[in-house]
Amino acid sequence: MGRVVVSPIAGSTPAWRPARVLAACVLALAMLALATPAAQAGCTTRLPVNVSLPDGLYALAYTKHLRVRVAAHGSPIRNLRAELYTFSGRRMGVSRSRRTVRRAATLELRLERIFRPLQAGAYTLVVTGEPNASRSCGPKQVTRLLRLSGCKTTLPMTFPRLPGGRAADYGHFLSVPARSDGGVISDVRSSVFGFDGSLLGRASTLGALFGEKVLDHRLLAPLQPGSYTVVVEGFIDEQPRACGRQRAQATMTFE
Repeated sequence: MGRVVVSPIAGSTPAWRPARVLAACVLALAMLALATPAAQAGCTTRLPVNVSLPDGLYALAYTKHLRVRVAAHGSPIRNLRAELYTFSGRRMGVSRSRRTVRRAATLELRLERIFRPLQAGAYTLVVTGEPNASRSCGPKQVTRLLRLSGCKTTLPMTFPRLPGGRAADYGHFLSVPARSDGGVISDVRSSVFGFDGSLLGRASTLGALFGEKVLDHRLLAPLQPGSYTVVVEGFIDEQPRACGRQRAQATMTFE
């Protein structure tokens, strides 16, 4: 038999071309692998900012918004914003993005309605932005731990010298010394009650108590032998008014 010779079809790919294409792809991937670390080496790797947390970290102070101060260092930062999360990852609030921040900005996080006001506990504050947009290689973040305290439930005060002795020795007034221990107490109101809950007398409202002051209670009836309770209420200045009035009390006994 004669030998059959098959000629390539016009326009078909020669047998050597796929190998050449494959080699070119391998070379391109190798060059990309070498280039990637070099590109990453020039990227900004952190967000160059200082974050100032708010003063007076009482949870009930934040009923709608939480404000944080962010100071930028170096080049301008684009698309700067802040978010607040629980440790489980639930977002509590977010600020609007600031297009460009060159020095400092106050970011106001609007709290989700169902989380107003905030509760005492620990939260994660996340600040995101793009420093030096030409080299940042995408957004960068910093995180801060934010701890919010609950309200104090008793007044920081004591009664250094409670009155006592013979009930008959007291006239129309019952004077009770009171002392603030550790801060200013505002709008102080003091009353004396019998053990059955009946009101015996009230003192004039005191604008502020800082240190020691005698509270003079005008008696509604003569003092009788027995036990009585002095109850003092007021606002603790260091915590928000939303915490409400707190109280301190003591028992007095007369013969």
